[in-house]
Amino acid sequence: MKHLTDTDLLHHMYGLTSESAAVTGHLSECPDCLERWASLAESRQELLRTQSEVPPDFLADQRQRIHARMEQQRPKPLLVRWSPAIAVASMAIAVLLWKVPLQKNAGQPVEIATTADAQLMTDIYKTVYDTEPDVVEPLRGLFDSKGTGGSQQ
Repeated sequence: MKHLTDTDLLHHMYGLTSESAAVTGHLSECPDCLERWASLAESRQELLRTQSEVPPDFLADQRQRIHARMEQQRPKPLLVRWSPAIAVASMAIAVLLWKVPLQKNAGQPVEIATTADAQLMTDIYKTVYDTEPDVVEPLRGLFDSKGTGGSQQ
């Protein structure tokens, strides 16, 4: 087996490899890779022990750069850029549909309901001059002396 690369060793160190058993087996057999493994592990432990102090000026400068990037105008998404045009087109379509009704039976003659003038005048007269609605008439028969449901005197 060929020697392990530094990437292979780091992946094994952080548990990112699916071939962990093969790497462990190679390390037990290869002194060169084992020496590099030990060196990487020692470097890692040294970095973990040392706590570096970050100067406050660096953090303040970093914060200012972040805010400056956030304030830069980002390109608007496509829908936001086209929304005024979409709104105008929608309004135009709505106006056209409102003004020009869709014809269900285009090209066919329209039937006009015809009512005889005499019937029309009778209906108007009943509506204007009758004080009782038509539904009262069957009820009147209940109280009429000639009706079957009325009382006999």
